[in-house]
Amino acid sequence: LILPALCLTRSAALGSESDCYSPTSAATRYDSKAVFGNHGDQEQREAKYCEPPFENLAVNRQVVASSTCGSPPIRVCSRRGFCDLCDSEQRKLSYSASHLTDYHVHSTCWISGRVSPDDSGVNLTLSLGKKHTVYYSDRLRIGLPDAIEAYKSADFGATWQLWHLFSNNCSADYPGHRAGYSYDFGVYINPREVVCSDTSQVDPAVPGSANSDTDKFDSSPHSDENRRSNSMDRIVLSFSTNFKRYRPQEDRDRDPIIADWMLATDIRLLLRRKQRRQQSRRRDFPAVAVGDAFALSNIDVGGRCFCNGHAARCLPNSKAGGPGASVCDCQHGTEGEDCERCKPFWVDLPWRRGTQEQPTQCRRCQCNGHTDRCHFDASTYQFSAQPKSAGVCLGCRHNTAGRNCQYCRPGYHRNWLAAVDSVRVCTLCNCHPLGSTSGICDRDTGRCVCKSGVGGEKCDRCLAGFEQTSDPAAPCRRPQDKVKGTELELGGAI
Repeated sequence: LILPALCLTRSAALGSESDCYSPTSAATRYDSKAVFGNHGDQEQREAKYCEPPFENLAVNRQVVASSTCGSPPIRVCSRRGFCDLCDSEQRKLSYSASHLTDYHVHSTCWISGRVSPDDSGVNLTLSLGKKHTVYYSDRLRIGLPDAIEAYKSADFGATWQLWHLFSNNCSADYPGHRAGYSYDFGVYINPREVVCSDTSQVDPAVPGSANSDTDKFDSSPHSDENRRSNSMDRIVLSFSTNFKRYRPQEDRDRDPIIADWMLATDIRLLLRRKQRRQQSRRRDFPAVAVGDAFALSNIDVGGRCFCNGHAARCLPNSKAGGPGASVCDCQHGTEGEDCERCKPFWVDLPWRRGTQEQPTQCRRCQCNGHTDRCHFDASTYQFSAQPKSAGVCLGCRHNTAGRNCQYCRPGYHRNWLAAVDSVRVCTLCNCHPLGSTSGICDRDTGRCVCKSGVGGEKCDRCLAGFEQTSDPAAPCRRPQDKVKGTELELGGAI
């Protein structure tokens, strides 16, 4: 299935923040279950699955080639005998790798240096700048390698994984790999299975192939300047990363195996020449004076910036420094280049990758406005009631305490005249130092715990029938309890 990559442009319409939230649903309120009351409930819009627009990821990106003609200058010829000079020092005679991603500006192409079957091949490496979800890749070929090995890296080139194979003899070059194109398969294949697509069906160098007689097109790097009209054979080779790898009734986005298989930060093509090449060439093709070389007109990569379902667009990332680097414009309380974690203070729920079937979001910790620090606690989340909650507030201010800063700390009580998020929400107990058992009062009512015979909300007076003493251990006693020789004042406040 060859998708219309040549019709894509890099500048797709950008999404916006509103694309990540349901436009019709009211904000959801989450009760902190704090003893302060419901004034501390927090509103949060309902999340909707979102992703950046689909685009041609290769346009105007840098491609690094391990071999390019022109240094020293060399004469290159097509199979049909049209020749040109390749000189990397002259812009008009250059066939550099930058032509692979210039979006067919001048029908340009890249041409490698001389390649023989004894060589290890030629590498073309395309860096995407961050993780992207790649749906397919294709390339317009005009100088045919015998085999192409497509690799992908999801860690910026630290490791590479074989992704797809092309060969004009799959059974000989890559035995053990399923041969064919995914759209021809009558069965669903393993999500990570590497397929070898047979190019002999479309290779003009192979007699009897579908494209043995192909149209001609101007391969000059600057055809608009009316330089000479060179013609080579052109073929589009394409492979899909997900076609026939999951059943329609299954949710591809929820399958981490397929989702990870489609992820790439870098793509590498290894172009190989095999010994049989000279034997399979059509006899009416003239010999190439400089030896065989590879040539590609364009590389296209259809996909989208990968943001774990938490962003509708990606923006240039100046911090990364690399060409074409970008970062997700994260929503749903997430952050990171790929929205791969919850933001600080948004850890009341565990982070999850969003899918179309199950949009997810992070949630602010519920600290009633008395701190901006918290951490995720797995055991708290496991044993919490609905709605689930895992945030544990840290460093509660304004004399508050508790997992949600929902209580007044010892020595303070709730000021019911102040709002729950007020700096005056807790006021000092102010218990009488002699009449109370401690400086701690009831955190809701402010009533202090009094010693025997002492009363009042703050334990600041003797009860009826008691007299004040000068004994700190028993500041109020009944008259009959007077000790001989001790003077006691009666009826006064402590």
